[in-house]
Amino acid sequence: MKTKFSSLVTKSVVISFATTPVNIQTHTYKVLADLFPLLVGTEIFPEQEVHLVQLHHEIRFQINKILTSTQQSQFESILEEGGNFRDAFCAMNLSSQEQAQLRRVFQLSCIKLANLLTPQQEIKILQNLQARYRNESIKNKEIVKLLTGLLEISWQASTVLG
Repeated sequence: MKTKFSSLVTKSVVISFATTPVNIQTHTYKVLADLFPLLVGTEIFPEQEVHLVQLHHEIRFQINKILTSTQQSQFESILEEGGNFRDAFCAMNLSSQEQAQLRRVFQLSCIKLANLLTPQQEIKILQNLQARYRNESIKNKEIVKLLTGLLEISWQASTVLG
């Protein structure tokens, strides 16, 4: 269960890192929160922060290697206008090969991110994800319901083991 939970949380964080920056109360992790919005309010250790910024740069570098210069311009334009990765990728009409390459980039990034996070950080990220989609569409409400169930299972396991 821990593997499925970690995978779901880390995929959400990696995929959401380029969404519109979230306004946060504290300036301590503002840059990091801009890169990975679901980390807002999560206590991040200095060594983790270094690795997360590096991961962000690696992801962007890999994306730029896959996209053509025209696609890169379109991608950046959509992000600057407040769109997220999903909006940008949908607008670009990516080939199946490009989609597969991007999927691989995100999968590898998820693995790296999962190795950086503590269970407490994963729970906070999941809570942020719940808050983000609480008032969204029915589909997103179903996702939140699923994630809430995973959070409860994870919490119960940690209290039993703790």
